[in-house]
Amino acid sequence: ANSKWSAVRIARERELQAVQRAHRLAYYDEVTGLPNRSLFTEKLLRQLVDADSRDSTPFGLIYAELRDYRLLLQRFGDERINAVLKALSRRLADELLEGDVLARLSSDGMILFVREVGDRDTATAVSRLCALLSTPIVESGDSFRFTWGIGHSRYPEHGQSTQALIRAATAVQRQIGTEAPALASSTRPRYAIAS
Repeated sequence: ANSKWSAVRIARERELQAVQRAHRLAYYDEVTGLPNRSLFTEKLLRQLVDADSRDSTPFGLIYAELRDYRLLLQRFGDERINAVLKALSRRLADELLEGDVLARLSSDGMILFVREVGDRDTATAVSRLCALLSTPIVESGDSFRFTWGIGHSRYPEHGQSTQALIRAATAVQRQIGTEAPALASSTRPRYAIAS
């Protein structure tokens, strides 16, 4: 009897693990571990529903698009770029305030939901994100600095639906780091990739 119950317990544990794995694949980016577009859209929709049901506090979306993503993959390979993206994701996640949501919207784009609290508004959050993105990422002894396109939107001015807010944010408005591809004069090269 004990072996029967043990087999049932093992089967249930495996089933639960399979469900958890399917959930992870459906809602989280495999490379960075960040929420993906589906989960981000759900969280944003919940925020919009909450905003409609009470006095709405403005919030912003900030989109960061990595320029020349395919060129980077060709030059450095998936494994190397994925390691850099993981390191970058950790750096950005460390800076989140309570209620912020960072997600990987696409292979070359991340999006950040920021609450406007205290002295922090969307413009302040954009400046902070630009500073974080312009700081090189060190991976395997090399220092990587990329070119990013930055766009943002703010609720309610730029839209009152998930699609409108994301569309407004992904209309990339500004670019940081416009240096042409070059190697720094050191034993640890710095790569600046420009669009």
